[in-house]
This record gives sequence, structure tokens and C-alpha cells, in this order.
Amino acid sequence: MFRKKTPTHVFYYNSGISWLIFIAYFYTNGSMQSRELNVVVFGIAETSNWRQKLTDVLKFVAGREVTVQDAFRIGRMASGKSRPIIVKLHSIWDRRLVLSNSRALASCADYMHDVFIHADEPLEERRKLTLKRLCRKAERQRKSIELSEDETRLFIEGVLVFTLSDGFVRQDQSVGSSVSSHSDDHGSQ
Repeated sequence: MFRKKTPTHVFYYNSGISWLIFIAYFYTNGSMQSRELNVVVFGIAETSNWRQKLTDVLKFVAGREVTVQDAFRIGRMASGKSRPIIVKLHSIWDRRLVLSNSRALASCADYMHDVFIHADEPLEERRKLTLKRLCRKAERQRKSIELSEDETRLFIEGVLVFTLSDGFVRQDQSVGSSVSSHSDDHGSQ
């Protein structure tokens, strides 16, 4: 018979399995472990030297050399657009330093001015933020906004634009029905 291993840093509470065990298990085996060292970088052009530009951006933001374990682009290639880059850093401290100083990029005069850095979050969280951002943008443009009762679908000017389950919804002109785009929502408007 196989026994399930319990992490050594799990805390026990008097009443059996507690929420502390769940939290410790989540952070050691759940999705946070895979994302806790990651940042997402937007705005670096897809040229042959994009990795060097990424290194320069991270060095500028952190004020020192930052060790990158892995960096890769996500999403489909599209002409005229640059895909976001997932960057796995060496330590959580590097990640915190990069995220806390990322606003300094706005003061640059070169290509770094158009670069943005965000924490890597689960798809559900990114979609919630995108929904809020789309609502604010439509309000600024004085468009009519309607959210479904469960706040999972956004209608702008009576047209379904975004859902939490599928992301952006594009309108198929030939059929007249909406078709989900199933985007990963990194770098969406």
C-alpha cells in the first residue's frame, strides 16, 4: 500500500486537518509554486535580439543583474504585434524587486518606455482584471455597459464582448453569431 507523503513544513491544528494544511499543500503542490517566480513582460519587439533586450529591461528595473531561469513567448504570432514573454526568475526576491520597480520603465526614452511588467497570474484572475478594465474603458468612452446577473458576461452597446469562461468573444460577420476567441488574455486591451 502506498502512503501519501506529507510535506515536512505542514502545520497541524487541534481539530484535525486545518486550513493551514491546505495552504501549505497549495503552495507546495498547487498552482502558486509554478507561478511564484514568474513575471510577464509586454512590449518587447520580436527581433533576433529580444532576449538581450529582455535582460537589459530587467537589469534597468532591478538596478542589478537578475538571473533568468527561462524565458519564452506565449500566444500566436500575428503581424505587427509582439507576443508577451513569460520570464521565470531565479528567486522570489528578484521577482518582487522587478515588480516593485517596474513603473520606472515609463520614464525611459528608448524602447523600454513601451515595456510593461506584470505578475504571472492564473487565467481566471487575468480574465477578472480584463473584465474590470474593459468596463472602465467603456465608461470613459461613454458607451452603454451591461453585466450579466452573475457578472460573468460583459455587453457593450448590446453586444457580447467578453466572458469570464471564454475570454474575448468575436462577432462572426458571415454567420451573425458570436464565436469565442479563447485567448489567454495576456496583453489584451
